[in-house]
Amino acid sequence: MLRGIAKVDRHVLNQQLTEMVEEGILSKKSFHELPPRVEYSLTPLG
Repeated sequence: MLRGIAKVDRHVLNQQLTEMVEEGILSKKSFHELPPRVEYSLTPLG
């Protein structure tokens, strides 16, 4: 997602994704791989 959005700060993107997960708009799935990978998906609310 970071590559697809021009001029976005990584910190701001992570903060907004975290807020959307906390609000129930997105769900987050972490994969314990090298390099680490995370997938976000919309919830029914989103």
